[in-house]
Amino acid sequence: MAKKEAVEKEVQEPLTEEQRIAQLEKKVGSNKVFLLSIAVFLIIIISMIVTAFIIHSLKPPEDSNNEAAVALQTEVVALKQQLASIDTKVGALSVTLPDLSNQLANTQNTILKKVMLEQEQGFQKFSMALQSGTYDLAHMVPGSRTWLDQYSEQISSSMSHSKARIKSLELLNSSAPINKEDPFFGEDF
Repeated sequence: MAKKEAVEKEVQEPLTEEQRIAQLEKKVGSNKVFLLSIAVFLIIIISMIVTAFIIHSLKPPEDSNNEAAVALQTEVVALKQQLASIDTKVGALSVTLPDLSNQLANTQNTILKKVMLEQEQGFQKFSMALQSGTYDLAHMVPGSRTWLDQYSEQISSSMSHSKARIKSLELLNSSAPINKEDPFFGEDF
């Protein structure tokens, strides 16, 4: 009861201006602390919710990671198999390469080239003898100048084609390209 009487006394007695201001400041101070604590609490709760939402939205689903990892593993296995097969092929080719180079060195091409060169040289000697013989024959037989000119032109053309064939045969072992304009036996006679 003593409390009730004290409260009634306060209610009945008018407060002075200073007492009212002191009571208001006391209530405002306690209200400020209460509101500040609620604001801090709300800021902490909101930041936790936003952080959890960001982490959840950035985290990729676990199924896609597993599928991607499995796909990459199968691709790696396939690439390893391809590499192994290529390595075996390279190994087999490196073993057969010396054999092939020996076979190429021992082919009959060099012998054929030598025979063809000798044939062309013999053809040139024969053509020079033929040209000399037609010249001598033309001087022995009167009126034979026209066929001498005709045959001399054909023999000269044949000789130039023979010289071109010799050059082509000599280029077989070099790295220079062979001229394909001139057919092997020259132009048609």
